[in-house]
Amino acid sequence: MEPIVEVRNLCKTFGHGKTSVEAVKPLSFTVEKGECFGIIGESGSGKSTLANMIIGLQKPTSGTIDFYGEHMQMIFQNPVASFSPKMCLLDAIVEGSRYHAKESKKELRARALHLMKRVGLPESYRNKTCREISGGEAQRAAIARALMIEPELLLCDEPTSALDVTIQAKIIALLMELKESCKMSYVFISHDIGLVSQVCDRLMVMCKGEVVESGKTEEILKAPKEAYTKQLLDAII
Repeated sequence: MEPIVEVRNLCKTFGHGKTSVEAVKPLSFTVEKGECFGIIGESGSGKSTLANMIIGLQKPTSGTIDFYGEHMQMIFQNPVASFSPKMCLLDAIVEGSRYHAKESKKELRARALHLMKRVGLPESYRNKTCREISGGEAQRAAIARALMIEPELLLCDEPTSALDVTIQAKIIALLMELKESCKMSYVFISHDIGLVSQVCDRLMVMCKGEVVESGKTEEILKAPKEAYTKQLLDAII
């Protein structure tokens, strides 16, 4: 298989001297084209910092990230917070492509309406703000916004943790359908090994900024090698 992204010796340190904190210790991994790669661990394990470095929101202290595509996008744990509270939903979705698109505004709005329908949002929502819709609907809008630039890689940082169980299942089903139809690769970040294990081909387990264990999902679920991974699995049994 071909890689879509390769991470080599990536590290992130906050602060200096005695007060410095190594949030992500040097780590390396590859995400293959078409796969769903899961990064799991408890809060504070470095998962989100790692994702922020991959997407470019934070600069690594050292190491390299090689991306073999044109566009990557990210959806976040709190979709409402990722939208302007005053912007209507249609314009907020169009906003996702403003730095990349060559189409006219009319064409972009037509594409945004198409994507709203594709993710299960009625056209009547076009003039609503994110505060006028539910959390699950806001996450659907965030997915539509991410799709505006047709990314080859989508980073999903705890995309369902703020939603109730029924809505979680619907969002996961939507993401999996889009992965196949849009030929995307995913990096799925979560503290919930039960959820991630349902959708990911491979898993990487993090604890205190380090990689504890990695491998095929089914192998880790059947025979975890590390005590920390076993603790995560015990929590869902």
